[in-house]
Amino acid sequence: MNAEDDQAFVVRRLLAGDLAAAAHMHARELANGFLAQLGPGFLRAYLQTFLDTPGAVALAADSAAGQFAGFLVGSTAGGHNRVALRRHWKRLLPAGAAALLSRPRLLLPFLRTRAARYVRAAVTALKPRPAATEVATEQATERTTAASRPAVLLHVVVGPDERGQGVGAALVQAFVEAAREAGCVRAVLVSIGGEKDFYVRQGWQRLAARQDDDGRVVVTYGRTL
Repeated sequence: MNAEDDQAFVVRRLLAGDLAAAAHMHARELANGFLAQLGPGFLRAYLQTFLDTPGAVALAADSAAGQFAGFLVGSTAGGHNRVALRRHWKRLLPAGAAALLSRPRLLLPFLRTRAARYVRAAVTALKPRPAATEVATEQATERTTAASRPAVLLHVVVGPDERGQGVGAALVQAFVEAAREAGCVRAVLVSIGGEKDFYVRQGWQRLAARQDDDGRVVVTYGRTL
């Protein structure tokens, strides 16, 4: 898909060959996020789950010179992480454990604010199910989730040299189009750090604000499709 800004950049699918660059960009540009603090190694494993999980959307933007300019990940099937954990736990759990053990300063905050929730999610996701049941469940999810749950935009990241050129807007618009094609009728996102005029300019509306586990202001935005 060519961007509308005189084709100054191109929006396309995120590929396996982009993961290293995307992980480093995520860690650098979203440094205050908990996932980013786990480092590029974990982020690469995490972002890889968007390449083959049902309902996942993974997009990249290239500059006119062919340089990796930014990326976006989200889902048209509601919560991505639960399905990703079931499908990719052999990669995600060791990567997360290694990241925490190599970053002791994160271990205590993780145990205090997130461990119980993550353990519950892991137990639920990894509960054994017959193979036929799992396949039928995933197929039913793909058929019904679009109508019953919103598409979720999880992360959009643009490199510093490409900001202000419409890259982020093009990625978000491509996500909206993907959500529409999947049959979703609404979309949501959560932004950390307070109000973001960027999303309002793209047609999103502020829905709610709260504090997260780390005491930061997080704002939920939504839009109809």
